[in-house]
Order: sequence, then C-alpha cells, then structure tokens
Amino acid sequence: KAYTLDIYYAAAYYGAGVTYHYSGNFSKALSNYTMSIHLDPNNCSAYFSRAMVYFKRKKYNPACSDFESAEALGCDRACDYIEKYCRQ
Repeated sequence: KAYTLDIYYAAAYYGAGVTYHYSGNFSKALSNYTMSIHLDPNNCSAYFSRAMVYFKRKKYNPACSDFESAEALGCDRACDYIEKYCRQ
C-alpha cells in the first residue's frame, strides 16, 4: 500500500511541478519535480521536466544528468537534448 500511495503522491507533485513550470515559477517547479522523483524514481517524465527547468536556468550539468536519467528510463525525447547539448 505504501508504494501505491508514493506513486499517487508522486503524480500529484509532478502535476504541481508542471503547473509551476508553465507559470514561470521555476524554483517551485524544481522542488515539486524533485519530490516526485524521490517518491517515484522511475518516472522519466519528472526527470525530463526537471532537466528542462535546469536547462532554462542555464544549469547545464544537472540538466544533462537528468536528461540522461530520463533517457535511461525510456524517455526518448531526452536523446535529442543529450546529443545537442550534453555531448560536446
């Protein structure tokens, strides 16, 4: 049951992160994406979205790390960012 709750809360934190992300509140977006990842470390979308926030804030090392995590978890769209910005 605890795992089910973690997944439920992870989705809620991810959703809040998306809302903050698109409203431009990147600090709160990062916080929510990070909590989502903590609760569900297999959520490639949370890694990808957090990477995008890092990227927008010009924090390229953590962005690339998250893009690579997202790719490893099956998030194919991360490949383009890795190739273009992380492997230079």
